[in-house]
Amino acid sequence: MNEFMVSWHCGPLQRGYSVCGLYHHRNQHHRPLVAVEKTKKNKKKELKNKNENEYDAERNRVLVTSYLGFTVTPFFLSSNLVVVIGLMKADRVMYFPMLGLCMLQGYCVSQFWSSSSPNEKEEEESTTIANTNNNNNNHHAMTTTTNNSNDGKTTTTTTLLLLRSLVYGLVMIQMLWYTSKTHERNVAWSHSLNLWLSAYAINQRSHHTRYNCGYELSIKKRYAEAEYVMRPIGHPRVDGPSNTFVYAMVLYNLHQCDVANVLIDEAFAVLDEQREDMNNNPRNQKHMLDRAQSNLQVAQAHCLPPGTDIRERGKILYDAVQTDPTNEYAIQQAQSLLQQIQNMTPEQQRLLDQQQQQQQQQYRLQ
Repeated sequence: MNEFMVSWHCGPLQRGYSVCGLYHHRNQHHRPLVAVEKTKKNKKKELKNKNENEYDAERNRVLVTSYLGFTVTPFFLSSNLVVVIGLMKADRVMYFPMLGLCMLQGYCVSQFWSSSSPNEKEEEESTTIANTNNNNNNHHAMTTTTNNSNDGKTTTTTTLLLLRSLVYGLVMIQMLWYTSKTHERNVAWSHSLNLWLSAYAINQRSHHTRYNCGYELSIKKRYAEAEYVMRPIGHPRVDGPSNTFVYAMVLYNLHQCDVANVLIDEAFAVLDEQREDMNNNPRNQKHMLDRAQSNLQVAQAHCLPPGTDIRERGKILYDAVQTDPTNEYAIQQAQSLLQQIQNMTPEQQRLLDQQQQQQQQQYRLQ
């Protein structure tokens, strides 16, 4: 029979490794069975890994700083801290900050994804563990793989997979939610009424939102809703006479001119105060005050007491045009009334005079 013997031998290998293994001897031919032990670290590889880690750390710092810059810096343009631009904050103010937040979130998810990925090289190197008990004769070899270690690795891998699935699911839910919100904003911007109704539903404390929402509702002849929306800002001393004009026209269409006339008189008093304060307050500019007064005169012409001569209404509208010749609404109302008077026949004028006299008598009795 051929001679058969198993022995343990160690020998040097290139790149800082030495190899130890089981050999069997048959007819003096040596064949290695296993090579499993790593005895020295590769300094060149360590240096390369160190440089890569430093590069990754610097790159991560630059990325995080850039994303935070996108998130924070655009707010300075609308904060009135650098340049006073007014009080309006539109959706477009949020575009760049949201870009920074989205990139920052994508970066965090990417970092989690890469850190939770198992290292294939480490797994490959740790699949076989050699525990050696070298003595002077270099005999006795043992190659072991522990079941406890494998069980721990399996549990860790399962946990990482569950975490990755959870993060992936949350990102997908967020994307679906953002998609629905984008569709919601597209519907809101499809019409000015939808836009201001959605804004009013979100922020009812804004006077600007209430004004625009009430104005759009009045254009659609939804006067009851417009009155409810504009009621808190209808008084001229709350947010100025301009709001009072729109609110007074809403009250006129609801046949509440008695309430509208009180507000209109108060608005004229506020305008007189603002004209006296023009030199001290730059917001009280003449052309803006003229436009507000012209609009209030139009509202006053509509809310005259019953039975008032139609020519009196025409005189007030004429004064409104003279106050602000650029007021297209006042010009339109004056031309409409003038055309109505010119198209009246003598019989219609006589009936109108009789009707006005009857209305005046009823108004006096009331």
